[in-house]
Amino acid sequence: MNQLITIQLLLQKATAADRVTGKIEADLQYTNLLKRFPSPEAFQRQLKAVGMTVEDLRAKATQEATAKATLKRELNISITEADAKDYYAKHPADFEEPEKAHVRHILLMTVDPATRMQLSTNTVAAKRKQIDDLLKRVKAGEDFAKLAKEFSEDPGSKENGGELPEFKRGEMVPEFEAAAFALTKDQTSDVVTSMFGYHIIKLMNKTAAKKIDYATAAADIKEGLSRMQMAKLAPDFVKKMRAEYKVEILDPILKSMDEKMQASMDAAASAPVTTEPAK
Repeated sequence: MNQLITIQLLLQKATAADRVTGKIEADLQYTNLLKRFPSPEAFQRQLKAVGMTVEDLRAKATQEATAKATLKRELNISITEADAKDYYAKHPADFEEPEKAHVRHILLMTVDPATRMQLSTNTVAAKRKQIDDLLKRVKAGEDFAKLAKEFSEDPGSKENGGELPEFKRGEMVPEFEAAAFALTKDQTSDVVTSMFGYHIIKLMNKTAAKKIDYATAAADIKEGLSRMQMAKLAPDFVKKMRAEYKVEILDPILKSMDEKMQASMDAAASAPVTTEPAK
């Protein structure tokens, strides 16, 4: 509720330039988000599962990005090139990009996708026989992507021939990850068993670990430093803005919750700063 109030108040202060900036930022966010899915259709299915449409998502993102642009302008946030280079020099570990794997896979599920409950023993046995047969076909030279599109039960990658977005260690279940990173380019795994079922994995490519250069990281550094400055300055500004617009919460329960939250934020802001690490 507090976030919704803040966004609506900031939209009242938004200039035409803020709205243009917000639209550009929201469009970029949408494009980057879309890249994480194998197809636009898969993305739309995911949105539908959470009760949203593309139009809902883009409208929400545009409002939030416009509010952020407005807040940045109102707070006079400015990050210089020197600020960004100084951060880059002092935080080298932040710019180490880990090794990544890019794979296709065929999945036959041994759990119900809705309930996550194990399928019957006979069904699991049948799936094991089917995955063993598919592995033989792959090893005999049949097209992996074609087999994945026909037989895989992973809805997120099936239509794209089993192709998954590039991933680093820690992003997949352990058994899948270990098998994927053990492969060499164009090599196919044996059957891999995970909590989801039986997989066959083909490594398309592996990207070696590397250090991200400053030119590549600069925009993200500046954005991160901007967020840090806004987080520091925004609470007082939002408090004054709520007073300026005479925000009143009529529901007594929500009003009580808001008062407690505001008191908590005030207490946090006035607490002494410590350099001791969190326990």
